[in-house]
Amino acid sequence: MDAATDFYRSQVGGTGVINYSYTDFPWRLLLKDVYYFFVYCWALPWIVLPLTPADSGALDELYPSWANLWCLTVHALLIFLQLFFILGLFVAVLFPVWLGAAFVGGCLFLNWLLCLLLNGKGMTFHSDEKYAKALPEHEHEQWIFLNGVAAGVVRDVLYDPSKTKVIFVLHSQGGIEGGLVLDWLLQEMPQDLLSKLEVYTFGNAANHFNNPHRHAESQALTISKPREALASMVTETSFSGMHVDTLIDTSNGKHPSLATQSSSMSTSSRSWNAAQDRAIGYIEHFAHTTDFVALWGVLHFATNRMGSPQLPRFMGRLFSRSTSRGGHQFNQHYMDGMFPLKRDPSTGEFTGAAEENEFMEDIIKVGKEGAAMDNTREAFDITYMGTMGFGSGDINTPVEVHGAPNKKKSVHEYKVKDVCRLWSYRNGRSPHDTTSPTSAEAIIARTFTI
Repeated sequence: MDAATDFYRSQVGGTGVINYSYTDFPWRLLLKDVYYFFVYCWALPWIVLPLTPADSGALDELYPSWANLWCLTVHALLIFLQLFFILGLFVAVLFPVWLGAAFVGGCLFLNWLLCLLLNGKGMTFHSDEKYAKALPEHEHEQWIFLNGVAAGVVRDVLYDPSKTKVIFVLHSQGGIEGGLVLDWLLQEMPQDLLSKLEVYTFGNAANHFNNPHRHAESQALTISKPREALASMVTETSFSGMHVDTLIDTSNGKHPSLATQSSSMSTSSRSWNAAQDRAIGYIEHFAHTTDFVALWGVLHFATNRMGSPQLPRFMGRLFSRSTSRGGHQFNQHYMDGMFPLKRDPSTGEFTGAAEENEFMEDIIKVGKEGAAMDNTREAFDITYMGTMGFGSGDINTPVEVHGAPNKKKSVHEYKVKDVCRLWSYRNGRSPHDTTSPTSAEAIIARTFTI
């Protein structure tokens, strides 16, 4: 299979959304999930396929190392036990209650024991210093890979004043849990703290992903006049100070007089680009078109035609890749295929990310969804100017991009690395924050030259 990458710009917001999501009736959600399970079940083998190559060696999930074989054995036992438990529940109703309770308790205990063997006692794990050394220039960043419910961990890091960037990486079911974590944080976290957050997902199984605009005016401008949104600044100003009214008793039989005392007033303000006026700074999704979990999740919900105006959207830019190595495993299929490592030719040790790879050199094609979606996604100007092509260099080759209203539109040739923000973090780099005043002004200056 020849590799190809479709690119879907982020949805903007507003009233149009897909026709079912997590706010629907539970029975309807269940029925539709079952229906789409069978629609996409042809891709089930690609949860583990392809078995080769395993470019990262023992770091890949299906590489035949002793540690991986142990994990695969425990997973097989868990699958067998949980299927036995589900089927056993139907039989347990035929026996006395105490016997059914013993069956349930025994299965839950064995499940807990197997999970303990697999995961250990710790809840939070830190990167191996061999591969991710803590450097002074990265003290302001915190990377979090979610493999469970970690709302408290993310919240604590966002409140840490020493952290100006919090990068949230999600895979598979972690996309569901991460989406729920974002929902909770959107309800309880101050907006200026949420703006530190960046989210990157792989094989996302979620059915929604929220990231509302901070102001209705910037959302409307992004939809109707994207160039003006790029050239506009949003400024918030806060005032601090005291204004005190004091009653003064004259003690002469007259009514007390009212005196006003005011302390000094101080102000602070922050500005950012109107096109980037969102609660969460950046969201990117990566998916394989043969990955069952991605088909059932992000590729279904983020690319469907729009329907009911009452349900939340799937926010974030989406890279949908068709390739012969397009499975579901995080390291072996996604990382090795999209962000491969480089080895030292003499020692064979990993030295960091490869500076060039096939995925990043792919020419992106704008995904086709029909006229109903034309006004629901951000303009490509916003996509490119928002990342400012940090991953690459110059763009120069003209091509024809399909999907423009009414006719083909001649534009320049864009590669994945031109619009992928995560790529700009490779090998210790740190991209600029395009929501900051300085970067926003740079975007405005570049806009007037287009």
